[in-house]
Amino acid sequence: MAKRLVRTSAPPSSEVSLTKQGNRIIAHIVNFQPQRRGKGAEYIEEAYPIVNISLEVRTEKEPKSVYLAPSKRTLEFGFKEGYVSCVVPEVLAHQIVVFELNG
Repeated sequence: MAKRLVRTSAPPSSEVSLTKQGNRIIAHIVNFQPQRRGKGAEYIEEAYPIVNISLEVRTEKEPKSVYLAPSKRTLEFGFKEGYVSCVVPEVLAHQIVVFELNG
């Protein structure tokens, strides 16, 4: 795609997916760091958090708010050239970021 939907500094071991729900765009960030201990078996004994991840999502409009769910912790954000940008403070296993769009 010429203009990517998501840009992030998250490591390759993580996954970011987007869903749209009414006037909200919801980003799911999954931190998955398996350890191989034999043929075909993957184990996760201890999760290592990833911190201060930059996340940029392409939107049609500037959002009125950006927050973590379910805690509703507000994140500072910027809007430039069709992308909303924020920093996700920490992802242990899974984090949800909600972009609440205007109207």
